[in-house]
Formats: sequence, structure tokens, C-alpha cells
Amino acid sequence: MEPTKPIAEVVGGNLRRLRTAHGVTTDQLAIECRWAGLKWTDSRVSAMENGKVACTLATLVALTLALQSAFGQPISMSDLLDYDGFVKLNDRLSMRGQRLKQFFADTPVKVVGSDVAEEIERRAERSSAFNSIRDRDDWIELGQVAIPALHQSGAAEERAAKELGISVAQLAIESAKLWDRSFADERDRRAGENSNAQKRGQVSRILKTELRQAISDGND
Repeated sequence: MEPTKPIAEVVGGNLRRLRTAHGVTTDQLAIECRWAGLKWTDSRVSAMENGKVACTLATLVALTLALQSAFGQPISMSDLLDYDGFVKLNDRLSMRGQRLKQFFADTPVKVVGSDVAEEIERRAERSSAFNSIRDRDDWIELGQVAIPALHQSGAAEERAAKELGISVAQLAIESAKLWDRSFADERDRRAGENSNAQKRGQVSRILKTELRQAISDGND
């Protein structure tokens, strides 16, 4: 039998397993978490996966919804509680993981957009963003890069767009024009493999300077 683990570590391990199995990055999941009401960045997702975040019921519900949105398929909260050993719930209570799952084991709940008010607004914003690209005369050329970049936009793009005073869609367009790739992809290319956060931050500042200049030149 597996050793006894705190519930935060059990949930974190399952979160990492599910996320990587579906090919979702921590940055992409953080976006879905923010939609679900969790003010998380990619580092907060990593902290959760390392068992450093408290597992309240509200957090588990929001996280389950975020995973459903990221994966495009129903996920049960019990999937986050899967464990063969005992799960430590508090200082005086540890329960077999498979028994704990039964508290939440049921048909996964499929939450549709009309069930969540914020999702209606988010879909409208995303639709408007795609339309802003397709309405351009050069969208066929730029769209091959800009539309995938918009799909993959994460926290890096959100921060850069906010600082530059433009939409995420406009950032995707300008990035495609300048570098033929997304902001995050260009940052990672210049920073190099296995670069640290400080190096990526330095490169991001350089990229934003280049974007400001490009936007300024385009407005002249």
C-alpha cells in the first residue's frame, strides 16, 4: 500500500498527471482557473501540483471546472482524489483514498456555457478576437500564425497585452507580423532552453519594446 499522504499532495499529484496526459501547460491551465474564479498564475498551478495549496471544496470545484474547460471533456472531482493509500484529511482523520473518492464518485458533471454567466462573456470576447483577425485584408497570411497564437495565449500574452494597452488578439497579430510566432514562443526561443524566470523576464521586456516600436510605426 502507498504511504499516507496529505490531501493537498494527492490532489496535486493527480492534477499534474491529468494535465500532462492532456498536453495542457501550466500557463494554459492558469487561464482556465482564472475563468473559474481562481486568481492563479502558472506558478500557482505548479504550487498546487506540489501539494502547497490548501484543498477547500470551493477550490476543488473551481479546479474541476477549469480542467473540464482545458480538456474539452467532463472531469469528475473524484479524479483529483484517486489514491491507493490513506489520505490525510486533518490531524486526526486519514481515510482510504478509494473510499474518499466515493464521496464524490458519480457521473462527471458536464457544465455547459449557459450554466456559468462568466463563460457567456468569455465566449463573446474570444469570438470578437477571432473576428478582428479575420476582418483584416491580410488575415489569410497572418491568420496561419495569429489564430493558433490566440488559441494558445496564456498569462504571458495577457500581461504583455495589458501593459501595451492592446487586446490579446492584437498582440497575436503584431507578434505574427514581427516574428512569425507567438509572443511566448519568441520569448522562449530567445531566452533559450531551461531558462529561468529572470531571463525570460528580461527577454519579455525586450520583446515589448519591439512591439511598442512596431505599433508606433504602424500608427504613423
